[in-house]
Amino acid sequence: MGYWRFPAPGRVEFVVSHPTGINEIEEGTLATKSDGAMTIELSTTSVALSGSAKSVTGLARTFRVHGDTINYRLAMAAVGLPLQHHLAAELRRESPPDA
Repeated sequence: MGYWRFPAPGRVEFVVSHPTGINEIEEGTLATKSDGAMTIELSTTSVALSGSAKSVTGLARTFRVHGDTINYRLAMAAVGLPLQHHLAAELRRESPPDA
């Protein structure tokens, strides 16, 4: 469960509570380029863990939306390891089939 907050132009806050016991606050920037691409870059300002959650000390996310494509990258510092690439995805909107 989470919330996006946009407190000022170009600023983004992302508040997330994971079912794994990790709660995080990330803050960052939102920028739009002349080609229409929008990029959100976030990094953690706070991480809280339940007693049974794995140790996570930092996260960083990048979202890039351009046309019909969303690219997503997540870096994580966890279980004693430094911030490093954790996962990435690319989502593309498909055209509906012809009727």
